[in-house]
Amino acid sequence: MSDANIAAIETPARPITGKTVVKETLARIAIDYYWLFTGISLSLIVYYTHYCHMNYPLTCETKWPAPIEISFYPMFIIVGGLTKSFLFKRVPGVFSRLRETGALDERAAQQLAEDFTRRLNHPVGTIMGIACGLGVYWFYWLRWPDLGNMRLDLALAWTTLVAIDILLGYAAGVAAWKALVTGWEFRQLGQKRALKIRPFFPDGCAGLGAIGRLFLFLSLILVAVGVYLSGWLLVFYGTSGRSDHGAQVFASVFAGSLIGIVLLSIGAFAVPLLSIHRFMEEDTAVYEAQGHALARRIADLEETLLASGADTDHKELAARLAQIESLRGTYLHQRTIPTWPIDFVTLGKFAGAQGALLISTVMSLLDMWKKIEGVYG
Repeated sequence: MSDANIAAIETPARPITGKTVVKETLARIAIDYYWLFTGISLSLIVYYTHYCHMNYPLTCETKWPAPIEISFYPMFIIVGGLTKSFLFKRVPGVFSRLRETGALDERAAQQLAEDFTRRLNHPVGTIMGIACGLGVYWFYWLRWPDLGNMRLDLALAWTTLVAIDILLGYAAGVAAWKALVTGWEFRQLGQKRALKIRPFFPDGCAGLGAIGRLFLFLSLILVAVGVYLSGWLLVFYGTSGRSDHGAQVFASVFAGSLIGIVLLSIGAFAVPLLSIHRFMEEDTAVYEAQGHALARRIADLEETLLASGADTDHKELAARLAQIESLRGTYLHQRTIPTWPIDFVTLGKFAGAQGALLISTVMSLLDMWKKIEGVYG
């Protein structure tokens, strides 16, 4: 083997970090300081609404933002924090963990890291970010005030508010692209068999438990949005449409969005793991064949021991029995090789999170069905 090849093998894979996951400068700043931008945006919308109402009551009918408008901001803080953790910690951490367990060797990790970061930072991600930013601009354009006839401070507050929200929308689009790429990447790892199972690794997931936890975390980001939508839907349904929180305006949108969010959160967790599951099943079959050979050896040893037991001295008999017990323990352990990269704790957290959305989802479906019956019935 040449020195170059030896060096390539011995050189550790370049680690994936938060900076390599999010190379887009604006998106990285917005995600890293999401709390600051969210706080400024909240302050600006309160300032603008209050003083606009005081000076231009025909333009701004309310003295303060509606409760439903204010409620968006705590949700932004929670989702922003989860997104930052997912991109800057969870995604880099899963590859480090797979190398530590031996499920991903260094040579494969080096090429994988390069390909993965290239796809993460593909121009399509920037395009998605721009599209989301334009969507935010369109939302504000529908309610754009006559800034030319306003006080300078209110005009600046409005334009700064819009600019910050466009930036956050851009960052959300970029983050969505990276989440899609991450799911696709691990699906490909399963299909290409770029990983290997570690049957006796103590995580109960054949050394691949980090993958299950990664996509549980991704699912929880969507669940957080779903809990927010559920809360407002329960307020709306609980007041039979008499709520003054502004939820009536958003009820139909929230109901449809909640159903979509639930489906997305299930898909974000299950779809990448199905490919890993199939790969684990195939590798487990190899170990099962080895297990059958081990079972035959145990049977042969026991038959030999039974046939010659009377002529075997005490020490030799004890040694053979110890060998058989050791082999039997290995065989029993090998019979329970995991075929999913999730343990009961991860599965329980996922089921619990989805259960929290079940009531509102059912109510949303029933409400939508009633509306359809009202139109076509």
